[in-house]
Amino acid sequence: MSWVWVEEIEPGVKIGYRDRKNTKKKWWVRIYYPQYRRYKEAALFLDYADNDASYEAARKEARRLFAEIREGREAGDHPHAQRTVQMVADIYEKKILEWGIKNDSLKNPKYRVHGSREDDTFWTEAKAKAAKNILKHLRPYWASLKEQNFRKVEEKHFKGFVDWALINHPDWSPSWTNRVITQIRMVWLFGEMEGWTDLDRPRIPRRKENLKERKRRGLKVEEWFAMVRYARDKWESIEPTNKRTAHQKDTALQFWCWLNFVSWTGFRPPSGAVEKNLARWEDIRITEDGKRLLSRRDKIKGGYECPISPRAYGFLDYLKKTQEDKGMKDCPWVFAHTKSRAGSHQKGDPIKSFKKQWEMMLRDLGYWEEWGTSPTEKLVPYSLRGFAITMAIREGVPAISLAASLGTSVRMLEQTYYDFIAEAEFDTLVRMSGAEIKDAFSYDKNGYPILS
Repeated sequence: MSWVWVEEIEPGVKIGYRDRKNTKKKWWVRIYYPQYRRYKEAALFLDYADNDASYEAARKEARRLFAEIREGREAGDHPHAQRTVQMVADIYEKKILEWGIKNDSLKNPKYRVHGSREDDTFWTEAKAKAAKNILKHLRPYWASLKEQNFRKVEEKHFKGFVDWALINHPDWSPSWTNRVITQIRMVWLFGEMEGWTDLDRPRIPRRKENLKERKRRGLKVEEWFAMVRYARDKWESIEPTNKRTAHQKDTALQFWCWLNFVSWTGFRPPSGAVEKNLARWEDIRITEDGKRLLSRRDKIKGGYECPISPRAYGFLDYLKKTQEDKGMKDCPWVFAHTKSRAGSHQKGDPIKSFKKQWEMMLRDLGYWEEWGTSPTEKLVPYSLRGFAITMAIREGVPAISLAASLGTSVRMLEQTYYDFIAEAEFDTLVRMSGAEIKDAFSYDKNGYPILS
């Protein structure tokens, strides 16, 4: 076998064919790369013929291929290897983790989340790990794209993403699917900023919200009572004089207070990923006539204040006094750790979620087995917010006022919360609650309050 080069169509670019016995001749192109001091041959997938039409077709295809390689080389691609979508996603994942760790160590973070709707959003290690979780689920999707060369991917290639998600991840909610879409767009924004593509944040059709799909099973009256009593009994059963269990008693008390606080305010129980969603003492405003309101920050939707039911006042007062007794007078968090734990948290750090206590409670009460596979059958901390909203609805609070005070919409209230609890159960629930703490505390010999 030998190469036969017919014509040099541009400096360093030749077309020709392979001379093989008993084999049909095909056109090839040879391109010289001076920076590597070597040639590279590529098949043009055209039959060779000794006529003008065949020559012209080979010239045209060779020029197209050479232009494509030159364009990729100018964008930073290696001439003999393409930069794949998965490759770029891996680089992005590594970079944002580096930025997050670096920002966490700086007093003034400098690596911003480009593409965020908030100008002052910076990468943290927690945010980078959340993005990593999404990117892990996207690996099969990258492989499904018709175009694997990152630079060649066009907006049209993403049009089937929602269908792909519905088939491969039927458990994804519309909001989660849209979060994944946002992460896809951020990968492309990163690639565009690196000069690897001209496609800046592709417009991908988003999945429409279906509020009925987001609906959760409401707390039954007996379930809510069982939860509150369980948390109270758990707190009372822990021996306070034992140093090993003293901290457990503090945590158990905070969980009990948290159950009531969320139930009587409608506060969105945070997942623990973002500190700005945690309750701070400075968020609680007391009016001249003694009413308490909880301010929520939201730069996208605007801030709002939700009223705190008087049923929660006693719990808040006791949490504050507990922190003062523990030498945490200046602690900014409503729910905070009262003891340091190596490698986990420091005294005064916020308790970011009560997920473990919640799951343990469901198991102990026998509700865990009732979860099933459908999200609509799950009891989640958000069910407590639903309880608060339902109570307000049953008490006759206008939907517009309620929606504004809780940072939601009337449509959400109508489709998600109106049938949480049977109306006939409302009076019984409120009358029998007995969950309030008396305004005046009395204390036992160990300094713990005697609660109603």
